[in-house]
Amino acid sequence: MNSVQRILNQKFIDLKSKNPRLSHRFYAQKLGISSGALSEILKGKRKVSPKLATRLAARLHLDPKTTAEFIGHQHASDSEVDSQLDYLQLSDDQFHLISEWPHFAILNLVKSEDCQHRAEWFAERLNLPLRTVQDAVDRLLRLGMLTFQKRKFTRSKAHFKTSDEVLNLSIQKSHLEDLEMIREHLTHLEVHERDLTSITFLLDPAKMPDFKKWIRKAQDQFSHKFETTKSTTPYRLTMALYPLKRSKK
Repeated sequence: MNSVQRILNQKFIDLKSKNPRLSHRFYAQKLGISSGALSEILKGKRKVSPKLATRLAARLHLDPKTTAEFIGHQHASDSEVDSQLDYLQLSDDQFHLISEWPHFAILNLVKSEDCQHRAEWFAERLNLPLRTVQDAVDRLLRLGMLTFQKRKFTRSKAHFKTSDEVLNLSIQKSHLEDLEMIREHLTHLEVHERDLTSITFLLDPAKMPDFKKWIRKAQDQFSHKFETTKSTTPYRLTMALYPLKRSKK
């Protein structure tokens, strides 16, 4: 089994664990190819060109290291691979940081007065596997966003933010994860534990940049007013603005 087959199979297994009713046909639609083409690729009867591999990697929101393997960089010479290792490590860490919510939850938990500064405690508070939390902590340490001295974690900066206008797969994946979290919490949390509201109005598309600035300012004001170090329960505020019309493919 080559890298493409292995990664496609693993991603299908991961998606099916979240949705047991997921079929190969739906998986093919997600990838933007026919079910017949997917079947041939998985059976090794059809080769995947670098162009198609790049498109499939984007559809699957693969991290940079896996993407490099997926599109064929694993066939590069040893010297080329060695020269790319540091870059891939940094890109991979940044991708996971932005696209996976536990990192920012941990960054907020370390500010709590009751923080116990152990991966086991973070895992218990977030109801996550210890391995997932330990990987996130290690990544934050590698990126210099956390330091650990005298048995205590400390944030290197008070706040972090991402860009708005760059089409970034890690940010896109993060937003998709937000939507999945909202859907899950609507089903499993009582109404007094969460809040979801929306309004519909007419907006001039030309004023979108100004509206985005206003939203960012409102988020900062909200955080300044309500954030506290006397809690050990991190919350995530997600605001979405989109036109009410069908999207073009």
